[in-house]
Amino acid sequence: MKLMVVSTDKLTDRVVNKLRQNNSSDLEIAFHLGRVDSDLRASTIRRMIVNQKSKRFMFDRSYLNSFSLKLSEDPHFSDGLYKFVDHLYRSNKDIAIRANNIEYIHEAYDYFYLAFDFLAGLIDEYKIDHILFFNVPHLGCDTLCYEVARFLGLKTTILNQSIFPGKYFSTSSVDFFGNFKLDPNFADVYNVNKSHLPDLFYMKGINSILTPAKGVSALGFLSVILYVIIREPLLLVRFDKLLKLLFRVNQIYKRMPKWRDPFAKFFNRKSLEYFEFIAGLQSVEIDFKTKYVYFPLHLQPEMTTSALGGAFVDQALAIEILSSILPADVKIYVKENPKQMGFMRGPTFFHRINRLKNVVLIPENISSHELIRNCIFVAAITGTAGWEAISIGKLALVFGNAWYRSLPGTVKYSEGLTYDEIISIKNSHELLEKAVGQLHSRMHDGVIDRHYKGLVSDYDDDNNAVKIAETIKNLICNDHSYTFN
Repeated sequence: MKLMVVSTDKLTDRVVNKLRQNNSSDLEIAFHLGRVDSDLRASTIRRMIVNQKSKRFMFDRSYLNSFSLKLSEDPHFSDGLYKFVDHLYRSNKDIAIRANNIEYIHEAYDYFYLAFDFLAGLIDEYKIDHILFFNVPHLGCDTLCYEVARFLGLKTTILNQSIFPGKYFSTSSVDFFGNFKLDPNFADVYNVNKSHLPDLFYMKGINSILTPAKGVSALGFLSVILYVIIREPLLLVRFDKLLKLLFRVNQIYKRMPKWRDPFAKFFNRKSLEYFEFIAGLQSVEIDFKTKYVYFPLHLQPEMTTSALGGAFVDQALAIEILSSILPADVKIYVKENPKQMGFMRGPTFFHRINRLKNVVLIPENISSHELIRNCIFVAAITGTAGWEAISIGKLALVFGNAWYRSLPGTVKYSEGLTYDEIISIKNSHELLEKAVGQLHSRMHDGVIDRHYKGLVSDYDDDNNAVKIAETIKNLICNDHSYTFN
């Protein structure tokens, strides 16, 4: 079996190297899409680099492989095209410093056809049978690989790190993610602490302190100046307009909690209106005694919506549907993700939500733990808040392929679902612990995302790579079962 691997991180490259060292008649790594020393650098696809010197480069080829000619006959073509364009916008100039050049949708369509035909030709040339992903495809370059694999009928193996220390998921399709059948005879249980909601490490630094900043931070100021130099250099000679821009930025900082540094990592002029709107929500007061459903907005663009949300990558659509389901006396408390920037949050997004009479947009500083504990149920696309809800006995309505969607206490949205049907679901903590025990037994040992290494006390890079390489070989050669299928 000839394997193509998509690995763009040093940690997973170690695993790839172990797999290469163990190349056999059963499994051979034929092609690696990844970092600078791989067979093809992923950034050449994601960022549309036209002068990259690498072993393989898309714009080196000036002929048609003809694979793209049959795309229009594919029933999944429209979905695949939309998903690729959506994921490609992760590298748009409005959100990324190292950006691609796409501004208009027809440019993205042209690029999809070019990139699809190029990659399909490569896969055909190398006689690839199977593609391995170390995360759910959501970066553009890996999305393209996944769509080509589906079109050509190739097998895929998708890994994804879990929030359980030293454990990761596996599946053969994004559509299967989170899906597994519960065995009522499974004996082992996993202890789920019903009285404690975890402080997730990736939300470190975010709290309920309202103390505003005194003004723009040093990093925020630097981001603005870099933006001006690169994108609007004429402001350097129009000092009055530059001062107006800096004054506007400074006023936003004075109205936001100190921990929320709006422009520390990236500044774009389009984000000004967004943060002025968010700053205006800081004085909104809520009543925990009101009957409400808690809907925490997901960070976008990100895997949780772009890859696993399906049609509900449009979070406003999920809120509109939820609003139509709920009785008139039940509110929806919608809280923005405290890491969100202005991208994908234009004025029209909030206008859609504000049309709904039972929706209340609330400040980011309000504790998610308190919101979960006091709500009727949590509604989310795939976010961890849903898992937190079912872990303390609440219900979770999910719109996408959440990893916990098969667990007790979770309700997967489907057309025609009613409020009474949702609240009639019983969440048994005993059954939940049995189900999580079963899910835990279906996970695999190892760390495939470097951000999760700190959760494993005795972590070792080399041992980790050896362990994961062996699991991958067993999964692909059908000696191990996938977590989700």
